[in-house]
Amino acid sequence: MITSIYLSNRNIQVTLGDRGKTGQVKKSFSVQILEGSLLNGMVTDEAELTRQLEEIWSKYQLPKKNVELVVDSSRWVSKVVTAPQAKPSVILKNLPLEFADSERQEDACYDYMTLRKLPEGKLQEVMAIMGDSAYVENYCQIFQHIGVELTKMTSARTSAIKLLTPLLAPKKQTCVVMILDGSTLNSMLWLNGAFAYVNKKRLFCERGGAELGMELVRNISSMIQFHASLKSGQEVKSVYLCGVSETELDLCRDSAEAAGFSLGINRLPSPEESEIYSAGNLYEAPKDINLIQVRKKQKKADGGLKKALRFWAFPLILLGVLLAGFAVIWGINFSRENTVKELDAYLMDPENLDRLSEADELEMENQALLSIVNQLEQASELVKSYPWMDTQVALAVETSCPSGLTVEIKSYAAEEGKLTMEATFVDVTKMNQYVDALSEAGCFDAIGYSGYALKGDGAYLATVTVVLSEEAGK
Repeated sequence: MITSIYLSNRNIQVTLGDRGKTGQVKKSFSVQILEGSLLNGMVTDEAELTRQLEEIWSKYQLPKKNVELVVDSSRWVSKVVTAPQAKPSVILKNLPLEFADSERQEDACYDYMTLRKLPEGKLQEVMAIMGDSAYVENYCQIFQHIGVELTKMTSARTSAIKLLTPLLAPKKQTCVVMILDGSTLNSMLWLNGAFAYVNKKRLFCERGGAELGMELVRNISSMIQFHASLKSGQEVKSVYLCGVSETELDLCRDSAEAAGFSLGINRLPSPEESEIYSAGNLYEAPKDINLIQVRKKQKKADGGLKKALRFWAFPLILLGVLLAGFAVIWGINFSRENTVKELDAYLMDPENLDRLSEADELEMENQALLSIVNQLEQASELVKSYPWMDTQVALAVETSCPSGLTVEIKSYAAEEGKLTMEATFVDVTKMNQYVDALSEAGCFDAIGYSGYALKGDGAYLATVTVVLSEEAGK
């Protein structure tokens, strides 16, 4: 039997069962833990986390063997990539190339999970992940302190995908699945029963309040807009929620109806929806993620290389010294015999004299090119000094919106750091609240807006312009 554990900021999901195509779950439950020992999957208080885990293992008499850990970590970078249908060792060898545009970690480990085979030739889609080896080692040591040996460490995202696939694939559903875990919201888009996209967001409203319903609907709207940009030809008609109470489900439905959405918003039809991450880990995949296994193979390979280097180091160094000495002696004798004759012939050769003249001309051209390069580098530094329009700025624009006001980004002029948006609202006082909130966000040096224009539905339109501060997005 497998004990699958998912750790989050204030909650631990526990699922006991066996691995199978649809997961053989025998028991599943959640336990609240004290806030402060974990943050976004990162251990912030190791002693407190160890104490709470030891208490849970003792209270619920959990097995200490075949324990697998599921984590939703900000230290892990994941992306969907297209790979050949080759041996796992071949794909793993090439995974670092897929993360060339990501911030490299000092001692990274890589793994992947197969999502689906593609009809275009012998290709497949995989969810690739880059993790921090020290992060994996730290969790292994924490569980060792309480006498538990971890046999697997995997991603919450891929665990959820494994549980959702047999639910959504048979009916080829095109829908949005939203998984709420504390204040963390993972929104997944599914097209024709296949995983397509995921967006992770931190919510700043309290659970159970009216603001939560509106925040969920805003995320639904964003996912539908993203789906429309894909031009898939399908329509999103269903939204499934996981990890919400009945009150929160009703709040989401009411907010969606008030916003004019005609959607079926329901709880995910699965008995494990509240423990989707720990239960999903028990579902089989053709090739699954296990960073502990990857880390063990890395350490074994590193140990073999070090042993070989220690054994051959002295003989190789001695051989190198002898060869170098022989080469030096032979080179000196050979060069002395030919140097004088070669120098005389070379210096008096008319072709070489012509080449010297050409070299002088090329040197002048080279100096001119260096001047152009310097000018280009100065221009590059100037562009880098522009404020960046990134997720930090976008988040400030979005979270500053008061209830009853929506905003859409229209354009961004990087050379001026000028962002233009269109705000829609019914209550004109919301506009002043939005401007005040933008001022307090700390990302903008100047904020302004034009006069209101009345739409046909009674709402007002206003154009908002902000100038990003010099350090915005950096």
